[in-house]
Order: sequence, then structure tokens, then C-alpha cells
Amino acid sequence: MPRDHVQWIGPSPDTTSAPSSIADLVVTRYRENPQWLKQLVRTCETGGCWHAYIYTTSGQRYANATQSLCHGMPPGVFCAHVLNRGNEWSGYLTHLVHRYDQLAELTVFLQGDPFTVSPDLLCLLRARRAFRPVQALSWVQNKKRRLKHFM
Repeated sequence: MPRDHVQWIGPSPDTTSAPSSIADLVVTRYRENPQWLKQLVRTCETGGCWHAYIYTTSGQRYANATQSLCHGMPPGVFCAHVLNRGNEWSGYLTHLVHRYDQLAELTVFLQGDPFTVSPDLLCLLRARRAFRPVQALSWVQNKKRRLKHFM
């Protein structure tokens, strides 16, 4: 995907001086409200900073809603419009392609409302030191899936 298919709303991660992060949260949303990210990004003030990249795939129809949503987010939250080419995967792939040389040591890929599939997400994110290279972000999902990768 050409670089011009990412339309940053507000500061671009390439032009801002946000504190360095210990982990990046990559969230692809359609119309979900990702205000829950403020809880994680706010921890920059006490150390252990997370950056969040919100990729909206809903197109220009919801552009104004996305602008008002991202206005007032703390430093370290970056919002962008991307073409919807595969639901949440288009945002994830866009992040990997455009941030490849600047990926954080830990990158977590999430849906716009991750609590429907991972109600214990915030607890799990706080336990990031115990993550494996591929980690399911839900104790609920771990119990459903009996695969060695998730045990």
C-alpha cells in the first residue's frame, strides 16, 4: 500500500516528540470508540509508556467523528484513516509496512472494542513481561483453545 494511503489525523508519529514507548498498541476500528486507550497511554507520566496507533477503516463518511474522537487524546496516541482492505487486518498490515523500521519491542494488535473477545484485556496487558512471542490476550481464549502456542 503506498504511503499516501495513510491519512494522519493530528500529529504524525514521524513528526512528534512523544516519549519513547515500551510497547505499541495497534488498534483497527470501524466505528468503535477507543477511549479505553487513554487508561494505558496515560501511564507515560509514571513510566512504562505505551503508544497507541488507531487506524480507522470506515472511510470518509465518518471522518468528522474520527477527528473529534482523536482530538484530546494524550500524546502518544496517533490516529489515521486507512483504506479498508480486509477489516482489522488492513490496519495491522498498514502499521507493519509503514512502521517496520520503528516497531516497538512489543507490538499488540487489537480490535476497536477488544473487550468482547477479551474481557480481561487490561489485566493481561499489565502482565506483558510474561508474554510469549505469540500470545493470546485472553484467559477466556486460552481456555477455549487447547493449542500448544497459547499454553
